[in-house]
Amino acid sequence: MIDKRYKIIEEIGSGNIGKILKVIDLFSRNTVALKVLLQYAPEYVKRFKDEFLLLKKLHHPNIVQAFDFGMGDK
Repeated sequence: MIDKRYKIIEEIGSGNIGKILKVIDLFSRNTVALKVLLQYAPEYVKRFKDEFLLLKKLHHPNIVQAFDFGMGDK
């Protein structure tokens, strides 16, 4: 469980500073992909946030839609 909101189903990808999880959003009941940082550093959080803001502006059938950004409990 992540942040008392996301129930982890499985890991679907990973990289140097983060991983992608398939989760169920317990609030909306949707199955979604959740990208999480594995390490905390201010520059990683800034890069992560910048990526989210850029992705939120894009709308194309072949690009995932970004819904939310936040920092939560482990």
